[in-house]
Order: sequence, then structure tokens, then C-alpha cells
Amino acid sequence: MYAGFSASNGHGAALHVVERWTFRTFGFANSSQAPPPSEAPALPNKPLPLTSNHQHQHHHLFYKVLGGALGGVVLLFLVIIGSVFWLSRPVRRTSQEPTVLSKDKPYGTMSLEVVRAATKSFDSGNVIGVGGSGATVYEGVLQSGSRVAVKRFQANWPCTKAFVSELAAMLNCPHHPNLVRLAGWCCSKDELVLVYEFMPNGNLDCALHTMGGATLPWEARFKAVLGVASALEYLHDGCDSRILHRDVKSSNVLLDGEFNARLGDFGLARLVSHGGLPLTIQPAGTLGYLAPEYVHSGVATERSDVYSFGVLALEVATGRRPIERGVSVVDWVWLLWGRRRLVDAADQWLQGRFVAEEMRRVLLVGLSCVHPDCRKWPGMRRVVRMLDGSSHLTLVPDKKPPVMLQTQVNQPSSMNSVDTVNTAFYSCR
Repeated sequence: MYAGFSASNGHGAALHVVERWTFRTFGFANSSQAPPPSEAPALPNKPLPLTSNHQHQHHHLFYKVLGGALGGVVLLFLVIIGSVFWLSRPVRRTSQEPTVLSKDKPYGTMSLEVVRAATKSFDSGNVIGVGGSGATVYEGVLQSGSRVAVKRFQANWPCTKAFVSELAAMLNCPHHPNLVRLAGWCCSKDELVLVYEFMPNGNLDCALHTMGGATLPWEARFKAVLGVASALEYLHDGCDSRILHRDVKSSNVLLDGEFNARLGDFGLARLVSHGGLPLTIQPAGTLGYLAPEYVHSGVATERSDVYSFGVLALEVATGRRPIERGVSVVDWVWLLWGRRRLVDAADQWLQGRFVAEEMRRVLLVGLSCVHPDCRKWPGMRRVVRMLDGSSHLTLVPDKKPPVMLQTQVNQPSSMNSVDTVNTAFYSCR
């Protein structure tokens, strides 16, 4: 027979160590007579032969375990399919479409006919963008006259997964002024659709880069940075489940009619319980905004969003993309900070029309969030307080420290076959 140990950590890096073990082939009549588990039991002087009956029992146990595993997989699949059909179940309502701006009922199911009528049967002339999950976004008008953004997902498994993730995130955190507002959804005839309140001023990426930043004064920029920080604080600490956005970037920050920032596109979002274990998953997001520790380990926590927010804050203040002409905005701002010229990093399109103390605060908060040592990253609640001036800024070194991704191996323990490994990025949990 064989005795062993098997464990998995998905795509993340980890080391599993057996610290205690005990083993018995034939149990004692009284369990209290069993030797303590801190020591390995002595091997018998003479092995006992296995009978054919024992072999039959082992084969029977194997088939039981195999059947249970297959049953679990089938059950999980049925739960996922059932969730989608549950969301698409018909509900009794008094009108063909929900009231988009109603505070007591901000969202609900929509019929496919209503969605098609709003978008003129998904006319290509109404396309206004493409989501990060590959979904096509249409501008539409409901019968009530409300303008909406209709996000249509393709009928394949990756897009279905993104649809479920985004809908679950929106249903868990529907009420915040700096999150896009869900107007309704539709699951019908191979159509997966999310309907949002329309944002007339596009997204932050276009306002900063496509338009040259001239249309976005400092007051609107500072309000946008503070608004996104407030939204992330709400996602991390204010919802029933902690929500990891995992794709915080300027193109996912929408601007309403008054240029208020609304964080959107939750296709990569994941829900985790408060105080739960870190989420090990295939790294996803956008180059330039991804935390190095997240890329290296595959362990996603709320602090992965903190790093992305730090890059976003620097982008808004400087008008530079995360990586521009081969230079990262993080390195560029840190260099100016070390030369005592931090405010010189301000976007030239502003032409000096900004509050110097607010500019300095945004830049230093941004650097705090992208510190190479992830243990020094502030939480989003602290970030909000630093931005609004109710909390002191964290200390930022003049010179950017090296990225701490190296692996340190301690001295071997008494178990000569296993080395104990401590990896720096695990402290980010």
C-alpha cells in the first residue's frame, strides 16, 4: 500500500508542509490506546498479508470516492446553470421596463423585446464601445425616454462567466454614487445583456488622452480621484461580500453629466468573504496597472486594487499613461520626488491652474499605493482620508526601493526532505 500527501494552490505559489501525522493499518479496540500523533508509530516487525477481501474493500472505496468527485463536478455545473436561469426567471411586474432612476428599485429584469427596441435590434450604428470581457456596448433609449448603455455579452463560456461575475458584483453593491448604476438585465434566447445608466461624458481615459486633457480641469480630476477611492473603499469594506474589482484603470472610470466619476466594468470582479483567505486565481487586468506581486503570485486581494488605484491617481495628475515612451509613470514621478520637484509632474494641459497642496497630496498618495514593498500599501479607507486631508500622508522614500519579489530560503528543518520557504509577497495578504 501507499501513504502520501497531495495539495494544490491553483496558479499561486505555495509550499505545503506536513507537521504531524499518524497511521494505523488495524485500529486498536480502544482509541485511547492509540499513540499520540506527534510521533510516527513504530513499524510492525512483520507485515501482515492483505486478503482478497481487503483488496475488494479498497476497490469499493476507490469507486465511492471517484463517484463522489464526479457527482460534485456535475452538481457545481448544475448550480452555475441554475443561477443563470434563476436570474432570467419571469417576474411579475406592472410595466414593460423598470424605472431606471428609481432609488427604491434601481434595477430589475428586462424582456429581450424591450432591449431590442431600445437599441434598434442591436444596430451597429449604436455601438459606443467594447468592454474588457469582449462584450459590445450599445447606446439605447427606453420607452420612458431614459438613455441607457446596453452591454451585450457573447454566447460563450468566458463571456457567460464575465456576465455572472459582473451581475453578482452589481447586485451585491448597488448603492454608491461613484459606481455605475445597473438599470436591468436580460437572460433570454442565448442573449446575456446588462443595462446601465448612460454616462454622457465618456470615460476618464478619453478625457485625459484623446481630448488632450483640456476639457478636464483640476477640480474635476481631483473629484474623480477621490470618487474612485471612495468607490473602492465601499467595494472592499461596505458590501455584504468583499468585492475585488481587478481591473481599475482610466477607461473603466465613466463620467456622468456633471463629470462625476463612476467606476464600472466588473467583468473581472470576484466576491470573497470578509476575513476570508486570499483568492488564488489566474492574474487578469491591464498591463501597467497590475501589481507586480499579483502577477508573480496569482494571489488576488483588495490590495491588488490599491496598486491599480495608485497608478490611476498618478495618471490623472500627470496626464501620462501608465507606460509612455517606455517609461512608467511610477518611475517618472518618483524621480521628480527625489529631486524635490514633485509638483513639476503636473499635467502641462492644466497650465498651472491647480491647487498645489491637492496636487502634491494626489501624487504622494499615488506613490504610497505603488510602493515596491506591498506591506506598506495603505488600505482604501486610509487612502480616502489622506486624499480629503483628514489623515496624515504616509512617508514616501526619496528613492524608489527595489521590488521585493525575491525568494528567501531558511535553514532546513528537522524534516530533511522539505525546505521551509518564505516568500516576500505572501505578506501582502
